[in-house]
Amino acid sequence: MKTQYYSRIVYNTENYIIPSGLDGKSTTLRMPERIDEFVRDEWLNSQLFCSNEFQFGYIQSIDHAIVNNWLSRGDELDHLFLYSINSNIDTPNRINWVGRIDGLAILTTDEATDMHAHFGEPLRHLVRNSEELSRIYANRLNFLNVRFENIEIYDRPRQFYPTATPRQFGRYVLRPFNDLYNQPLI
Repeated sequence: MKTQYYSRIVYNTENYIIPSGLDGKSTTLRMPERIDEFVRDEWLNSQLFCSNEFQFGYIQSIDHAIVNNWLSRGDELDHLFLYSINSNIDTPNRINWVGRIDGLAILTTDEATDMHAHFGEPLRHLVRNSEELSRIYANRLNFLNVRFENIEIYDRPRQFYPTATPRQFGRYVLRPFNDLYNQPLI
């Protein structure tokens, strides 16, 4: 059986190549996008983090799944569907599918350390102050926690679920896809 999951990622208007600023993101002051002015999953589609046949990135819900023992480092997922929420109150259809990742593997601790060293130079240039980045992420897992074979960011967002509300779907939770519609997308 194919392992299909879905996860919320931060809202982004730059096709997840670079951070897109604060518009449409959470207005809560204690959220990472307000504190750091970016979120690590905003580079999921960046060519800066390609090596050999894999793309590397960070997905917040993966760390949450590891901490809660739902998944382990080294586990693989066939498909991960991504959705985001546009926090602009007057935006219709605020919750939308934004993309899909195929062939995702959770990096082991050693792989994450190696990839962080491999991509060290691009990582240092992503933020204004690399010392500040080191301080912010000193007690967290690496900036990169997954590798994948393919990512598709949709040209236009697709409606998530007609009756969904933002309160129903947590940012850091990875869910089996069958739980949503009771049927797989693929």
